[in-house]
Amino acid sequence: MRVLPTIRRLLGAAAIIAGVLAAPAPQAQAASTGLLILEGSDAQTFHGLDPYSTNFLNGLATFSNASTLPIAYFGATPSGSPTVGKVALGGVLPSLAVLLANYSGLYLNNASSCCNEALISAGDASIVASFLSAGRSVALENYQGGAVFDVILGNTGTGAGTAKSHVAGLGGGATGIGSCFDGNIVAPGGAAFFSVPVGSAVPNIGCFGHQTYESSFFDTFGLTTYIATNPTLSAFNVVISNGGGGLIAAIPEPASMLVLAAALTGLGVVRRRVRR
Repeated sequence: MRVLPTIRRLLGAAAIIAGVLAAPAPQAQAASTGLLILEGSDAQTFHGLDPYSTNFLNGLATFSNASTLPIAYFGATPSGSPTVGKVALGGVLPSLAVLLANYSGLYLNNASSCCNEALISAGDASIVASFLSAGRSVALENYQGGAVFDVILGNTGTGAGTAKSHVAGLGGGATGIGSCFDGNIVAPGGAAFFSVPVGSAVPNIGCFGHQTYESSFFDTFGLTTYIATNPTLSAFNVVISNGGGGLIAAIPEPASMLVLAAALTGLGVVRRRVRR
């Protein structure tokens, strides 16, 4: 007579487990702003180093609040094939309304060089900053700390233009590091960089030598997720963002994992009772 209650417990435990496993993984995106990435020395979206290039662009869409819209790019064409597609904006950045209506994210680079920021005006920077604030994603390749780009970063007012002194490498103001620093590794926040474990080497492309960012400065703007770092640059990181990490959907939150563990424990208890 105890078989039916036992079966009910088993089915209940199975339902809990199924519900936890079926629940969508939460995205690591702040509610008020989209994903901002300073790509810096890991410019594989320019150099064509897949699978990172495609993962990078897919991530811009994934962590946007309009994840089904294509990625727009302004300047050089990034390599990679995002699922949502990518669209060239030409030489003129459209209005904020047009960007919001049509694109999940924006990739900025210089059309004539791998190693300089896209040439935008102060008005363009304000549009990009508003696009980011609206929950869309923005990637600045080869950020060199220019005052115009500080509008996007949030380094405005009396501090405008000071970011350059905290950027090392080509075009940056920090000295003593040089412009070539291969040896980057996958950081804890960037475990999906090449689908390899944290601490694994990022494949070299001869000389990364673009930019690396001083953590103590950029962390104050919420750019605390490191996708790649360099062990020889203890005070700097080479790719940072304000969330998203390795640009894949986040793993289940701890609370969900606790529910799953409890369900599995309960299932084990019920099974032992059945055997008795």
